[in-house]
Amino acid sequence: MNHDERARRLNAAGLLALAAGLAANSLLGPLGIGVIDYHFSDSLTNQTIGLDAVSLGLVAPVTAGAAFLTLRGHAAAPALAVGPAFFATYMLVQYVVGPA
Repeated sequence: MNHDERARRLNAAGLLALAAGLAANSLLGPLGIGVIDYHFSDSLTNQTIGLDAVSLGLVAPVTAGAAFLTLRGHAAAPALAVGPAFFATYMLVQYVVGPA
C-alpha cells in the first residue's frame, strides 16, 4: 500500500468516526433515548434537539458520503468533508461552552 492509499484510508476512517460520533450523540441525547441530559434551559434544549436532528438527518450522512468518496479518491471529497468538520466544531463549542 502506497502513501496516498494509506492517507485516503486514514482520512476515510476519521470521517466515518466523525459520522458515527455525531449520530451516536444525537441518538443518545434528548432527540433520541435521553441518556445524555443537558442542563440547559428549555429554549436551549430545544435548540440542541434541532442541532441533533440536523446532525442525524443531514451531517452524519454527508460525512459518511465524504468518507466513501475519499476511499474512491474522488476530487470532491475534501470539499465535501469541510462542512461536517466545521459543524462538528460548532457543536463541540455549543456543548462545552453551552449557555455561558
